[in-house]
Amino acid sequence: MTVSRLYTDYVLAPGTKDNISEMVSQIKTAFQERLSKNLFLDPVTKQRSIWKVGNISQMIAYPDEISDNNYLFNKSTSVAQASGQYFMSAVNHVINGNTENLQKLGKPVVKTEWEIAPTVVNAYYEPLYNEFVFLEGILNSPFFDAGWPDYFKYGAFGVVAGHELTHGFDDQGQQYNQDGVLTPWWTNTSVAKFKNKTKCFVDQYSQYSMFGYHINGELTQGENIADNGGVKTAFQAYKNVIGTTTPPSLPSVDLNPDQLFFVAFGQVWCSLFSPQFIASNLKTNPHSPGPYRVIGALSNSEEFSSTFKCADNTRMNPSKKCDLW
Repeated sequence: MTVSRLYTDYVLAPGTKDNISEMVSQIKTAFQERLSKNLFLDPVTKQRSIWKVGNISQMIAYPDEISDNNYLFNKSTSVAQASGQYFMSAVNHVINGNTENLQKLGKPVVKTEWEIAPTVVNAYYEPLYNEFVFLEGILNSPFFDAGWPDYFKYGAFGVVAGHELTHGFDDQGQQYNQDGVLTPWWTNTSVAKFKNKTKCFVDQYSQYSMFGYHINGELTQGENIADNGGVKTAFQAYKNVIGTTTPPSLPSVDLNPDQLFFVAFGQVWCSLFSPQFIASNLKTNPHSPGPYRVIGALSNSEEFSSTFKCADNTRMNPSKKCDLW
């Protein structure tokens, strides 16, 4: 937590927490709007899903207690430091963390507890708590910058937020209700239609390959659903925010603001891979490789093909598109 305090004081831009909170609120509203127009959910399941979104709690950037010097002092002095021995000090921290976890056994769950260091570059959805967490480590470029225009903010971090929210309605998250209880809360009709629609994503991503190695569409199903829902939800939230105004585009760039939204999304997953990495990664990673996180989601997006005027029946504008959220 001490490192997180330093990061907050010297790296995280002032106002970031409030800015992110507003964006997350817009993402939740956009997802609820999309749910209200959803055609495969029956009225009962649809209303319960809208309630679930409204009941999602959020933890953003860092816990408030890191501003408390006494809290940080007590936290840091509770672990034995081996003077001049970094490795042993690290071991002591691990032992202390495991001891704290064991002491929680049999006690009520504290849903507001931060389970991962805030400086980690990550965001995640916790179905047991119906909660999503955005650690301060991810609140920087290429995901977010307070000075960016809205099309960059929502194309990058907005999609991340939409992705995590969609996890509450992927093949695993949809099994948990608004209170994080594992229970059948969808009607059988909606469940059957959901499974039929998710098969489209499994088949689509199973056709993609890198260096001769195919993506496992079953293994990556949940993350692919979240990527697709995240892009569509973030784009709608972005359009809600700008309303009827036209944001200024970038100088010397022949792309309009809507196109730049999708560029921001693609830029997040710009990366290089070796054949050896892909061969190993595709066996266990529930995420598709970066290029296909972009290609897969955008080829299913009517907004993308319309914005870039993609020709019909082409790779990025196929006649058959997978659609869920």
